[in-house]
Order: sequence, then structure tokens, then C-alpha cells
Amino acid sequence: MITKEDIVKALSEEGYEVRLVTKHKNHKTKEGITIRQNEEMTAPTLYMDEIPLDKYTDLKELISDIKDFLSRQSTRGDDLKKLAENIDDYNTVKDKLYIEIVSATDNEEFLSSMPHRKVLDFEVIFKLKLSDYAVASVSNALLEAWGVDIETLFNDAMASSEKNMPYGICHVSDVIPKPLTSSFINVPMYIVFRPDDENGAAAILYPEFQEFVGKQIGGFYILPSSIHECIMVPDAFYQLGGASEDVPGALKEMVSLVNKECVPKEDLLSDNAYHYDPNRKVLEFADEYFKNIKDA
Repeated sequence: MITKEDIVKALSEEGYEVRLVTKHKNHKTKEGITIRQNEEMTAPTLYMDEIPLDKYTDLKELISDIKDFLSRQSTRGDDLKKLAENIDDYNTVKDKLYIEIVSATDNEEFLSSMPHRKVLDFEVIFKLKLSDYAVASVSNALLEAWGVDIETLFNDAMASSEKNMPYGICHVSDVIPKPLTSSFINVPMYIVFRPDDENGAAAILYPEFQEFVGKQIGGFYILPSSIHECIMVPDAFYQLGGASEDVPGALKEMVSLVNKECVPKEDLLSDNAYHYDPNRKVLEFADEYFKNIKDA
């Protein structure tokens, strides 16, 4: 059986710069090989679970196919280079914008070099999807070169995010081991993420996502499990048998506990819970929503 170590050794002997990488994505760990040749601008990553190793008995045949793949990627890299050369032309690249969200806490130094916009208690930052394998962060210098303001950037990024980084939805029991979720099988808890990106929590800001989920389940609470995904629970679940006097407090306590026990510091988003009201088309803190309906 051909191993990743065999592939790394063979490619290195062919003159490629090769390194092993591990990526944590949507509750799964993916092992891959990043390969660069002749100081190319791009370095594609091949993930081991995407290489049909059982098809190959000859390592040389596999390396030949990988080199063919790299040649095709190099042609794409030429197109990427042209795009990168025009990166300071806003009209050329604005349809490649998308958003990510990060915690507003302990990120001051990180955020100081880039444009950002506060929403609720987190910060929206901006990226450019230059290709399927190349991403660039929007810096303060780039924003200045574009000559646009933060609101224009935010609105354009919101308009193109769903296209560039589409969202996915699944039931919580589909991604967490069955022994841990057996008691949740009949509980309407759903996870929103972005299949093509680690930083999937930003999907909660997509108007398309809010409208779709609102039509399916009505109003819903959002529990930020990390910067990578969020959990959704419909209002109806908490209305069964009468809503608790402190639903927001219970949800906030749950989020805080999970963050403390299970989430790496770099992946933390917030200890708060949120709520989306499809009738008012408003995303807000859960306690603000609950106060409004009690006062109504």
C-alpha cells in the first residue's frame, strides 16, 4: 500500500518542495500534502482521502498523475498571477469578496492591520477568493488602494459571500458521534457551516441563509459553537409546554460552558446566544429578543 510518506519522498526527489499538512474542517481531520515547484506563486494541496490510492500499485504511475495535476494547476496559476497583478483594481476583484467573523475579544492586534466592522459582539473581516486554492486577506493598505469605504466593502462582500463560500446545514446527530447525541435525535438542533471553508460561522449573516431557514423553521436561536459553525434551535422547541422565564440565560450558559470545556481559544467566537426573527428580519442577541416579546 502506497503511503503519504512514499509520495512525499518521491516528489522531493523530483525537485518539488513538499510538506505534510493537517486541516481540521467541519468536525473532521484531513491530512494532505502541499506541493510547490520552482518558486511557483501557488502551492496546491492534495488531501489523502481524495487520492484513490487503491487504484495504484505502482508509485511511479501515481507520481506521474500527480505531476499532470500540478501542470494543470500551474496553468491556472498563470491566470491567478494575472489576477493578483490587478488586485488593486476594486472593480476587477469585488465579486471575489467574502466575509469571515472573529471574536472582538483579544483580537485587537490582529484586527489593527485590516478593515473590520462590528456586528453584535463579533467582528466581520474580509477575504478575496482568488481561486479554489488561493485566498487573500483584505488589508488596510489594500482598502486604501481601492479607494472605497468600509460600508461599500461590507455591502459588496455580503452580496458575493454566499456565491463564493456557500453554506451547508445538517442535523447535529449527523456530525457528532451517535453515543453523544442519542438523546438529541428527536431534538431539532441543526448546524450551519461552510463546506469549502473552515470559518463557517459567518454564514449566519447571509441574507439567503436567514431567509431559507426562517421559511423552514420560523424564528430560531443561534448558538455559536466556534468560528467554524453555529447551532440553530427553532423557537418552537422552547415553546413546547411553555417557554422558560430565562431561555436566553440557559442558552448563554450552555454556550459558555462548551466554549470553556471544548473550544480552543483561537476558535472562540462568543459566549452569547443570538436570535433571528424572520418576520422582522432581525438578527439580535437572544436576551434582547426575549425581552422584546415579553414586553410586547
